[in-house]
This record gives sequence, structure tokens and C-alpha cells, in this order.
Amino acid sequence: MHLVFALSDEVTFLRKISNDQLLMGVFYGIPCALVVYALCGWFINGTPSSLVYAGYVLAIMGSWLGINGQLAEYVFVDKPDIANFMLVVFFLLATIANCMFVREFLQTKRFMPRFDKYFGGVIILAIAGIVLRALGLQVAVIQVTIVLLLTHAIAPVVAILSLRGRAVFTRWYLVAQLVYNAALLIGIAGVRFAELSYENYFFYCQLAFIAELVLLGVAQQDRVRILQREKSAFEQKYNTALQINNAELAKQLEQRTCQLREAQQRTEFMAAVKTTTGRIANGEFGVRLAPGESPELADLATNVNVMAESLSRLEGARKRWIADISHELRIPLFSLLCETEALLDGVRTINKRAIASIHEEVIRLSRLVSDLHEVALTYLRPLPCTFTSWQLEALLMKKEHEYVRFAQEKGLRFSVEMPAAALFVTWDKGRFEQLLDNLVQNSISYTDAPGAVALSIKAGPQRVYITLEDTSPGIDPADAKHLFEPLYRADIARSRRAGGSGLGLSICQAIIYAHFGNITAEPSPMGGLAIRIDLPRSTDKSTDKI
Repeated sequence: MHLVFALSDEVTFLRKISNDQLLMGVFYGIPCALVVYALCGWFINGTPSSLVYAGYVLAIMGSWLGINGQLAEYVFVDKPDIANFMLVVFFLLATIANCMFVREFLQTKRFMPRFDKYFGGVIILAIAGIVLRALGLQVAVIQVTIVLLLTHAIAPVVAILSLRGRAVFTRWYLVAQLVYNAALLIGIAGVRFAELSYENYFFYCQLAFIAELVLLGVAQQDRVRILQREKSAFEQKYNTALQINNAELAKQLEQRTCQLREAQQRTEFMAAVKTTTGRIANGEFGVRLAPGESPELADLATNVNVMAESLSRLEGARKRWIADISHELRIPLFSLLCETEALLDGVRTINKRAIASIHEEVIRLSRLVSDLHEVALTYLRPLPCTFTSWQLEALLMKKEHEYVRFAQEKGLRFSVEMPAAALFVTWDKGRFEQLLDNLVQNSISYTDAPGAVALSIKAGPQRVYITLEDTSPGIDPADAKHLFEPLYRADIARSRRAGGSGLGLSICQAIIYAHFGNITAEPSPMGGLAIRIDLPRSTDKSTDKI
């Protein structure tokens, strides 16, 4: 069954269309509104697709005017050839505008180069059709126009389906193309299988085209909305990332500023260190360095200040040494000078007693010089010692009687506490005996009678602990740490009742260090001074553990 147009109804249809203002408003008012909408969108957004869309709507309206016969009736009166020519031109212009709209809307040049070439070819063929129609060819141009209308209607649907992930931008455009293709398919089906009146066919085609145009406008708006939403999401992500990046940059800037400030402080501090150490090197031992802000700089300042204090103390000790040594040497030398002048002047007779007195002063002077020499050597090298293994109790029992007798002569009590078991040690026996003699004689000499001196020996697995305590007079804790300095006395103004050179405790410290031990002084619970010593039982360093 073939489509048979009831041409006898065409006049009635055209008359009815002309008189039906409502249908005229629908068929031409809506496209005109869409043209205004597209031009406004192009003016506001500046998108080329809006301008192409307006051209497509105008081409469709021109095609309707030609199909309705209004071109021949109102524009080209009594010129049916020109009206027919313009009808074909409008169809080809609609094809060109549609292809341009597809290229711009789907961005085929960017995402689908092959489809872009296809639509470009369709545009070229449509332009060629217009040129051929202008040259007078009609049948071939109409056939080409029909083919282009059919092919370019299917191609956008295929292109949309090929977009995949970006198809969301074209959802309404796909619906518009489906509506357009549905109108074509209905027309073809009507032509092939049913008798379809011209009035009905054209009426439904116009409605389908209006629906397509409306949907194309909706598609543009939907695409703009999606792009704006994605733009907003992107801007939000960008702003968030920018804020995070700015925060990180601010943090890094703050860190760099802190590092720069610390570097500047270090530079200023090192300049102060250079100035301070230079002044210390020039002998200004009283200068002190202000502590830095960082712990490292504070430690460095502390070390510099400790060094300055130590140098100041050493300088004071050096001066005191010179004064003390000259004082210590002057006394025996003055005694010798007096003795010899008395003999020379005849005040005293040269006899054995006078010679013995001179001999005693010489021995005293010799002992002082020997002690000074021994103390001086301890600063240059370790005290020479000969280590042998021997029994400590035997030496203590031998020295106990001597110390008891010496203490009794001073009106004091002396006691010894020693381990019950045999205690073998590897020490220098002579040096250790010298150590005991110096400590005990010093303690007995400076203890007021009646009083007591107590010596205690305790043995551990690897070490031996020795404690020597006495009764009053006591000692200030601040003076206790200086007792082992050469020629130091807790009370400088006190009488020299004990005699001696003031070097005994320094020599004791040197002996203890030579045996890899420790010696300390502190106030005694008995009221006087307590000397505490701990020594390894063997001088082998591998066993020197507490």
C-alpha cells in the first residue's frame, strides 16, 4: 500500500491553516520565541552553539513557509520556481545549521575527529547542493537533499552513543534527535504502508519539529547547567585545594621564617661567642656569654661560661700557687738565713746542735720541693706506679700501731675496721702506704683533742671502699671540693699548727687516679671531715666496674 496524497484536500488545508490563528501562533510563535531565546543566550553567554541554533530554527521556519505554500502566496507571488528554489535552499540551510550545531554542541573536533569530518562533509555537500540548485539542477539536488536529511538525522544519535562518559551532556539532545527521527520514520512508514493525508502528515511533522526545537533549547540549557555545576564543583575543589596549598605554603613560610630567624640568631650568637672567646683569650676571665634561645645555643653558652669560670679559677689558682709556693719556700729559707747569720755573727756557736737545726730546715725544704715536683709531674703524666699483688690486712695491721701511737700523742683515739677475710689487691704498695700516711697524718693533725679518727675498709666483689672520718673541727661543704687542690686550706688565716706543705691531699688524689679510683671529701657525721675512696681490687681496666 502506497502513500497517496489527497491533493484535492491541499486547498482546504491551506485555507484552514491561514484562518486558524491558534495553529499559526503555535507553529510560528514558538520558533520565533526560540530564536529570541537563542540570540539572547548567544549575547549573554557568547556560545557559538546558540547562534547556530537560532540559524537552524530560522531555516526550519523557512522550510515550513515553503511547504505551506506561504512563500509562493505571500513572498514570491506568481513565481513558483523561485519559491520552490527557496524551499530546497531552506532545507539545505537547515541541514548545514544542524551539522554545525552538532559539531559545536558535541565538540566533535575535540572528542570525535572522525564524526567531525563526516559532519564537515555533509556541510560541504549541502553547500554544493545550493550551488547546483542555483545553476538550475533540480531533480538531482532534491534527491541529494532527501539523502542528507536522512543521513544527518541518524549520525548525531550514533555520535551521542559514542561519547560514553560525556553522554550525560547530551541526554536532552538525544531525546530531540529521537523525536526528529521518529517523525521521519512515521512518515516513511505512512508512505510505505498506509494512506496518509497531506494535512495530517504535515501537521504531525510540524509538531515533531517544534518538539525537537524545544528539546534542543532544553539540551543547551541542560548542558550549560551541567557545565556550571561541574564548574562550581571544580571551583570548590580548586578553592579547597588552593586553601590547603595556601595553608601548606603558609606553614612552610612560617617554618622558613623560623629557620631564618634561628639562623640569624645563630649568626648573632656565634658573633657574640667570637667576641667573648676573644676577650677570654686576652685574659678577661670575668666576661660571660648570654644564653641563646635554643637548647643547643644555651648549652654552648653554658660551656663557654664554664670554660671562662674554669680559666678564671685556674688563673686564680696559678696566682695563689705562686703566692703559696713563695710563702712555703720563704719560711724554711728565712729560718736557714737566720741560723746562718747567727752563726756568722757569733750569736750562736757552731756545734752539733746548730748544725742539726740547719739540717732539719734543709730536710723540710727538700721535702717541700720534692712534693712540689711530684705534684707538678702529675699534671704532665700519670704518677708512676709498680703494681703487685699483696694482702691489704697485713699492711693495715702494721700501720695501725703507728697511727694509734701518733694519735695518742695528740690526745686522740684511732680505730681501724677491716674485713675479716683475707683481701688481696693489685696495687702499688709503696704508693698506697704513702696515701694512708698522708690521709691519717692530715686527719690527726687537724683534729682537736679530745677527739677520734676512724678508718674503715670494706670490700666488694670488684672494688674496695675506704672511709677516713674524724671529729671537729668541721669543714664547709663549699670548701670540701677544693681540698685536693695544691696548697689549698679551708681556713687561710688559721695557724700552721699542723705543719706540712698543703700538698698532701693533692698527692693522694694523684695516687688514687693512678689506680683508676675515685676520692671525695665531705663533712663527716662525726663532726669533722670524711674522706671516701673507692678503688678497683685490680688495676686491670676491664674489672673497673662499680
